[in-house]
Amino acid sequence: MKHIRILHTADLHIDTTFFSVSQKAELLKHELLEAFGRIVNIAKEKNVDAILISGDITDNGTMSEASYKFMCEAFNKISHIPVFAILGNHDFGFNYTFPENVHLFGTDLDLVSLKDADIYGASFNFERDISPLKELVIKDNDKINIMLCHGTLNGNTDNPFLTSDIEKSGLNYLALGHIHSFEGLDKKGMTYYCYSGVPMGRGFDELGEKGVIIADIYENTVEAEFVPLGSRKFVELSVDCAGLSNYIEVADKVYESTNEKDLYKVVLKGTPSGYINVETLNSVLQEKLFYAKVVDKTKAEVNIEELAKEQSLVGYFVKNAMNNQKALEYGLKALNGERIYTDED
Repeated sequence: MKHIRILHTADLHIDTTFFSVSQKAELLKHELLEAFGRIVNIAKEKNVDAILISGDITDNGTMSEASYKFMCEAFNKISHIPVFAILGNHDFGFNYTFPENVHLFGTDLDLVSLKDADIYGASFNFERDISPLKELVIKDNDKINIMLCHGTLNGNTDNPFLTSDIEKSGLNYLALGHIHSFEGLDKKGMTYYCYSGVPMGRGFDELGEKGVIIADIYENTVEAEFVPLGSRKFVELSVDCAGLSNYIEVADKVYESTNEKDLYKVVLKGTPSGYINVETLNSVLQEKLFYAKVVDKTKAEVNIEELAKEQSLVGYFVKNAMNNQKALEYGLKALNGERIYTDED
């Protein structure tokens, strides 16, 4: 029975700036490299026959000399394992050479033949927005056929392709890159496919556990396992502040659901029974957690009608802002001397 075991990863984004968490940026940048190192170790531990990297090796087409050296040393540690890679839309201007066991596909669709499998690939095409999947013609149907592809499934841009393209491809496995979350192994026709997601979250738009795919690919089926890399996670935590009267009580509730490793966006909701000083809460959480930022979406217990009757600046403001709930909420906080945290913070 023909069989190949592969490690599928993508969207490494080496040398990400981590600007959204700038005070932790240098450490996280280093930990992203360490995550790549763990990918190599997993490949050895799992005895894979090949590693597939489906695009966006870098975050902006370049990397530091230290990062390049780290990657080359990692590849040299697995010189017995062939690595197949393509460039993604973030790799514009990429001009690096890796060790001999790494095959980097160009923008023209090509294939490399192994004993039981043919590996197809083409790097992201900046000159024409079309997926190489649409141009694929299988050369040997008696082999296991695998392809690396970086693009948008059922999208309009970024080398898009359709599920119908997957169905008629004739592939056994399509290793996708570009979407940063793993959402399970899918199948269309006889072709199994998935996005591996990023190896490590890089912001609060990349939440949860990240990892790689180990796939055993046979002629008629694929068995895939998601292997977490144990990297720090970006976590959004919703905290109901109903009945809580101060920032200390809120902090205690936050600590019940957090650890000192991950990064947290703490979203306060509900109607507290007292004044929550958000700025102080944010500072207190930062002292104990690796990283935290607080977004205040609570609703204060105030009698708007009574405030509007006051002969004061607050009363005048409330009277003229009663028809705009968001302006009213932010304005009252500003008049109370609070910092305003919006959804974009």
